[in-house]
Amino acid sequence: MSQYPAPPPDTRPGGGRFAGIAALYALLGPLLGAIGAVALLVLIAFVTELGVAQDGSIGAALWPGFLITLAAGLPLAYGFGLVSGIAVGLAVALHDRRRGGISWRVALGAAFVLWAVMSALAALVIPDESFLTWLILLLLVHVLAAGGCTWLARRVFATWVPP
Repeated sequence: MSQYPAPPPDTRPGGGRFAGIAALYALLGPLLGAIGAVALLVLIAFVTELGVAQDGSIGAALWPGFLITLAAGLPLAYGFGLVSGIAVGLAVALHDRRRGGISWRVALGAAFVLWAVMSALAALVIPDESFLTWLILLLLVHVLAAGGCTWLARRVFATWVPP
């Protein structure tokens, strides 16, 4: 049991908690999504080259390639992922405000809805031959970002009253 008692059940979370939860998702969601997307792309490149390169030289380029691709992809991640991060953060913060808890179900549900919207938008601009890859990549990015932010938010915004 925690040494700090939980607040009474009728106590509503404050506005700072609402803003903090929304900001955490908005700021860290695109970063976590970018890390997941780049990791998947580097893994695909690694597996593809593994069958071609017989000398094992592909492993040496793995980390530098990951870091360079991540640095190049961060502006895109925040450009496209900021809207999703804000929307998921607001959904989780609103649920927390009304029900008093950071919900995995709300976060992943909102991420899934935003994945569907982004997939519909992506269908307009991505060629048919690579659309399935983008669909899987977008799903991974949304689930990873929502899950990582929810895990962190549940730890940072744990319900307790300081002494």
